[in-house]
Amino acid sequence: FPEPRLNYYKNPDYNKLLEASLYEMTSISQELGYYTIDIKLPLLGQLQAFNLAILFMALLFSMILALFVVISIILIYGLLLVNVQQKSFENGIKRMVGSSKFGLIKDVIIQTF
Repeated sequence: FPEPRLNYYKNPDYNKLLEASLYEMTSISQELGYYTIDIKLPLLGQLQAFNLAILFMALLFSMILALFVVISIILIYGLLLVNVQQKSFENGIKRMVGSSKFGLIKDVIIQTF
């Protein structure tokens, strides 16, 4: 593309590109005196299809990412639940052996650090 047109197509936002292109085409048609013409920009049509593909891929990626987040939350919850059950069992065994409440609290505090 020549330099003036290349500046329009460098913009990554499709809506701004469409707005700038239509503004230029409208100003050219008004200077030529054609007021009731249909402006067709085939390159923008192809860019619109490409833009829709990018939006679809972003939506698909977001859905997969959300699925991974949900799965990881479920897995972490399962691991924590098993850990809590194991610690409850250990504390029950310590109580059966004869450990006092103070001894259990001391063990919990020591294990947290």
